[in-house]
Amino acid sequence: MSIERQYLAALELTHQMLGAAVNQDWDTLVRVEKQRAVTMEDSARTAAILSPAEKSRVAEIIQAIEHESAEIMERVQSWQKDVGILLRMNNPT
Repeated sequence: MSIERQYLAALELTHQMLGAAVNQDWDTLVRVEKQRAVTMEDSARTAAILSPAEKSRVAEIIQAIEHESAEIMERVQSWQKDVGILLRMNNPT
């Protein structure tokens, strides 16, 4: 598999993670994140000399992954905040 295809596979997994975060399906999010981590690790290990065009395309894919990852993190943090509030409401001190 080419390095570009590996990053595209990681991007697809990131799409799945975002869908899971939107649906608050945290088990799926964690499972898919583990798959993505392996894919990204494999991509880094198989890094080869890329042409300027390939470098540009891979950079675009990585930016898309980072953008969606930031959105996933925002959703997770929002959920964590909400859960923290609920836990404090159920356990007043």
